[in-house]
Amino acid sequence: WEKFNIGVGNTVEFKQPGASSVALNRIFQSDPSAIMGKLQANGQVFLLNPNGFVFGKDSRVNVNSLVASSLNISDDTFQKGVTKVFNQDGRAALEGTGQVYRLNEKGEFVLDAQGQKIKTSIEFQKGSEVNVAKSGRIIAAAPSVVNQGTLRAPEGQIIAVASSDKVYLQEAQGDPSLRGLVVEVANGGDVTNLGKMVSAKGNTTLLGFAVNQKGIVSASTSVQANGSVRLLAREGATARREGNKWLLQPGRTQRTTALDDGLGTRAKVTLAKGSLTQATPDQADLATAVDGLAQTPSRIEVMGKDVVMEGGAVIRSNAGRVTLSATENPADPAQPNVKNDSKVSIASGALIDVSGLKNINVPISRNIVEVELRTNELRDAPLQKTGVLYAQKIRVDIREGTPIADITGALDRISRTVAERSTQGGSLDIVSEGKSNLAAGSVIDYSGGSILWTPGYINTTKLIGPDGLSVVDISKANPNVKYLGIVGGITQYFPSWNFSQTAKIIGPVDHVEPAYIEGKSAGSLNIKTALLSLESEMQAAAVNGTRQRTPETQALGGQLSIDLARTQTETQAVVFGRKKKQDDLQLNADKLKASGLNSLAVNTNAAIAVQSGQTIQLSPGGKVSLKGGEVNLDGNIIVRSGDVELQTHLVGVDDSVNGAIRLGEASMIDTSGVWNNERPAVSDRKDQFDASLVRIDGGKVSIKAEGDVDLSPGSFIDVSGAAHRGLNRTVKAGDAGAISIIAAAIDGSDVSLGGQMTGYAVAGGQGGSLSLTSDRVIIGNQAAKPVGKDESKPLRLSSEFFTQGGFQSYAVSSNKSGLTVTDNTRVKVSVQNRILDASASGRKSGENLRLFSRNETLPDLIQPAGDLSLKLSQQVGFGGKTAAVSIGKGAELATGVGGKLSVSSDGSILMNGALTAKSGAVNLSITPPSLTDAGFLPNQGVWLGSTARIDVGGVSRIYQ
Repeated sequence: WEKFNIGVGNTVEFKQPGASSVALNRIFQSDPSAIMGKLQANGQVFLLNPNGFVFGKDSRVNVNSLVASSLNISDDTFQKGVTKVFNQDGRAALEGTGQVYRLNEKGEFVLDAQGQKIKTSIEFQKGSEVNVAKSGRIIAAAPSVVNQGTLRAPEGQIIAVASSDKVYLQEAQGDPSLRGLVVEVANGGDVTNLGKMVSAKGNTTLLGFAVNQKGIVSASTSVQANGSVRLLAREGATARREGNKWLLQPGRTQRTTALDDGLGTRAKVTLAKGSLTQATPDQADLATAVDGLAQTPSRIEVMGKDVVMEGGAVIRSNAGRVTLSATENPADPAQPNVKNDSKVSIASGALIDVSGLKNINVPISRNIVEVELRTNELRDAPLQKTGVLYAQKIRVDIREGTPIADITGALDRISRTVAERSTQGGSLDIVSEGKSNLAAGSVIDYSGGSILWTPGYINTTKLIGPDGLSVVDISKANPNVKYLGIVGGITQYFPSWNFSQTAKIIGPVDHVEPAYIEGKSAGSLNIKTALLSLESEMQAAAVNGTRQRTPETQALGGQLSIDLARTQTETQAVVFGRKKKQDDLQLNADKLKASGLNSLAVNTNAAIAVQSGQTIQLSPGGKVSLKGGEVNLDGNIIVRSGDVELQTHLVGVDDSVNGAIRLGEASMIDTSGVWNNERPAVSDRKDQFDASLVRIDGGKVSIKAEGDVDLSPGSFIDVSGAAHRGLNRTVKAGDAGAISIIAAAIDGSDVSLGGQMTGYAVAGGQGGSLSLTSDRVIIGNQAAKPVGKDESKPLRLSSEFFTQGGFQSYAVSSNKSGLTVTDNTRVKVSVQNRILDASASGRKSGENLRLFSRNETLPDLIQPAGDLSLKLSQQVGFGGKTAAVSIGKGAELATGVGGKLSVSSDGSILMNGALTAKSGAVNLSITPPSLTDAGFLPNQGVWLGSTARIDVGGVSRIYQ
């Protein structure tokens, strides 16, 4: 065309053979084509004008797909297909001259009223509308793309891409969450959205060197297809051939020098005040899918050298995945040991919401499934194959199940809407090769959602017991009992006569169940950055309904992971409390608790300090992991029935840290179980139960240092188990947890145990386990002779140590210099239990078990058997040719009846004492060399001296 313009009130219509037909329009006019009226087509329309396009406020475009570009499409590319050409020869689909600004017929720059050069652009003015058919595309490509109108591509794709020379298009592959075309450019321009871009169940991509999102970008997700939004500020794409495939990779977000386009040297994405970027579940879509069909989550990806989210900007992707990446390496962001001045900035007033959908209505009757019982379903209940249930259809409440049949097939057929499948919290990943600043007043919501089960009838199968009088619900049926019939009626089939007979049996068959809430777990916030300021309000809680009482059914709070150790040169300290230095990451323990977190992980090369008065407390069953160059705990960590991990690592760049882990004089780590009492008279809640408290087992505490470990006097670690008192007055004891303490510096480090450790179990439960590893260990009350040049401070354990704290299993190890049991030392592993006193029945859930129990050592014949393991494993350095496990003359190591004693060494075992495990087991073994193989050791072996004695003889049990 010499000119292609559509005036107001006028219509241009392309009548094409079909939806896949393409009308290619090459336009040669000296100014932008003005589309002010209507453009219609039943097929695809390509508009190419090197001076760009203006879609006016009254323009209406209704086509199958639209390509509007100031870059050219060659005839060869057109014939091969713009979406196919890259995979054929690695070629760009759209190619320009590299000219950013408009030229007139004389080749001169076109200037605005202020005398400034005007960029070649595609502009959708406010009021304009572009609608493409289902699965269609809108592609707008020019050095500058501005949208103030409304673009819609249902189940399709919208691409606004800014470039002056090359635009690459490749069909997405490999990642099921990305559908449509992947887009990259050589030299990027600027893309601005001030209007609406809507791709229901599709994708919207804005890509250039500068991306300004000031309007609405929206995608939606169904059970069949996810919606996604990509805001990408980058350029320098490369095409690389690998085998018979072409790979498209982005190149850079940083220019060495500024170009003549006004965009500077830093690729930047700005989400402006009032903008809304969302990819959310389509709650109006009632289509369903079974659980076996994975739900691809909604996805929002934002990348640039700088990612800036202004106050009032909103990113929303319920149950979805959101990634913010600030990087100079867009092909592989946040590589290890890469550091620069990239930045993620989230201002006060900004909101990122990946929370699960809340109060999604589901009828309570959906919990009832119908199962026809045949041989497969009754394979674990052979008696029923000849009973009244065979070939019958039963109704089962899936919340209760049934022991009489396998209902897996029916469970697999349950289908759910996208709304129900989107109730669990999603994930937010923030990745920066430089700084990340999450300002106070910003909100990050990754809380869990919920299902509101609406009231209805519950009708399950009832069986008539063998006495003809009792009625048993199918959930409580005994597979080893032959039932007489089914309440409500039974049909018996007589195969010999091909005849069925039904008998009605009167009885109760259903009941009305009220509405209730079922909570879903919260999501995760993962931050990988070189330097962090985290002052955002985090909302990471999960709600639990009355049916979510056990650990298996409870919804969990969210996860927070902070990784400041991406590079070895980064040394940002982390402080729970007051900052010591300006650049310290300050975390407020009270705010973390209020957020509802269930998991906290912090990793840094520098020191981590939990100051006095600070208590890190997560919901029961949670986990705290603190990893740094040094860890100092002067406050408390409370994660009932959960896990706590303290670990240090030295990377050699921060001389201020020494790899040590220290627990201060008033510090506490508490992972003990929670007392739970269902007695209504002591319940604080109308529903009788506090679901968060039904965790009676003790948790784990792991301390591993590349330096010394110091438990100061007055420090306290508790992994004790608790107990549950049911409505029937029976008490179930929980098991105690485990404590592991390892000092593992290269060439050896030491453990100092000045504090108290407990791992009690209420009688009937399993006592705790305690594992200690140090450079050198001495068991006994007298000094042992040094081994070679001994500069270590040995871990000294008295005989009484093995009778305290309620532990049932002890593992004591040397990782370098050896382990010695001194002469005449007598060790008897004795297990103490907690015994509840008479007031326990009136104690409220959550009360401190120590207030209404006593510690008691039970008589030998009923005392739980203890275990003791002694080990030498030279993992951190060679302890010398004489390094060994040595048990001195007159020494005795003993367990209770049925206990186990184990002695192992990768050096030698020098046995001159006694090992006693009545009716139990004793094991002595030489293990293969550790990391430091000393070569052949002629004296290595198990040496039993003349005074050695091993006794695993039986005992007499006399009952009167």
